[in-house]
Amino acid sequence: MITFFTEYFVAFIVGVPLFFFIIGVGLRLLDRSAAIFMEHEILVSSSYVTSKEIKSELAFIKDPSIIKAFRKVLILRKAHDLCMLIAVITTVYLIGYLVWDFFLRN
Repeated sequence: MITFFTEYFVAFIVGVPLFFFIIGVGLRLLDRSAAIFMEHEILVSSSYVTSKEIKSELAFIKDPSIIKAFRKVLILRKAHDLCMLIAVITTVYLIGYLVWDFFLRN
C-alpha cells in the first residue's frame, strides 16, 4: 500500500533531476567564452573553447575586464558541471529507489 508520504517523496525525487538539469542548461547558455574571444580579437579554432584554453589565455591577457569575464565563464562552467553531476546522481538514485520499491512490494 502506497502511503501519503511515499507518493510525495516519489514526486519530489522525480522533480529533483529535472530541476538540476534545467539549471545546468541555463548555466551553460550563460557561457559566452567564444563571443568574448571574438569581441577582443583573440583567435580561436572553434566555437567551443575548453577551460584549458581559457586558463592558458588568462596568462597572456592584461586587461582586467577580460580577465573578470573569463573567470566568470570558468565559474559558470564549474557550476554547470556540478548541476549535471547532481542530476545524474539523483536520476540513478531515482531508478534505484523505484526498482527497489517495486521488488519490495511484490
